[in-house]
Amino acid sequence: MLLILLAGAGFGIQQILNDPSYWGGYVYLVGSIVAIIGVANYYFGPRKAQLVLSKEGLQNEQEFYRSWKDISYAEVQYIRKGDSTYYYLEYGYSLGHKTSKFRTEISSWDISPKQLEKLLKEYEEQYQSSRFMGN
Repeated sequence: MLLILLAGAGFGIQQILNDPSYWGGYVYLVGSIVAIIGVANYYFGPRKAQLVLSKEGLQNEQEFYRSWKDISYAEVQYIRKGDSTYYYLEYGYSLGHKTSKFRTEISSWDISPKQLEKLLKEYEEQYQSSRFMGN
C-alpha cells in the first residue's frame, strides 16, 4: 500500500516538474501525502488496547471497566453463518440492581478465540483464589 502511494506521490512530482501549471500533479502529490500519513498512523501509530484482563476484572475497547465480582459470566461465542464462523466475546455484569451484557466481535483482534478463552478462565480463577485467600 505504501509503495503504491509513494509511486502516486512520485507521479505527482514528475507532473509538477514537467508542467508546473498543470494542477493534476499537485492533486496527486497532496492526495498521496495525505494517504501516506493516514496509512502510517493506522499501521504504526499508537493503538488502544482491545481488551485488558487482570485478576481484578476486565476493561473492554470502549474503556468500560468491570470487576470480576460484578461479572456473572464471560465467554467466547462461536456463531456460524453459512460457511463463515464469527467469534464474539460476551459477558454479563450487574449494574446496580440491573443485569446487562456486553458483546463484541473479536475476529480482528490479535488473539485467537482459544487463547482468549484460556485467559478468561485463568484470570477468573485468579480472582476466585484471591477472594478465597482474603487478598
